[in-house]
Amino acid sequence: MSIEGRDQASKRWYESDRGPQSPIAQAAPKPCSSCAFFLPIAGSLRASFGVCANAISPEDARVVSVDHGCGAHSEATL
Repeated sequence: MSIEGRDQASKRWYESDRGPQSPIAQAAPKPCSSCAFFLPIAGSLRASFGVCANAISPEDARVVSVDHGCGAHSEATL
């Protein structure tokens, strides 16, 4: 992928509802980067994005920003 294509994808993802400004992320107790279910992606976007692997999360199997969050964090308590 070209640098321009990567930058465009990164901007789209970060500004989407899986970025830090979404309502679910604003209400989350902790960011995805600190969750055991967060799998960083490889390459130059590793510091900014990963994939959620939590079956009970609304973000499961989706690319999320490191500063996104949801209520299904691995350290969340009921």
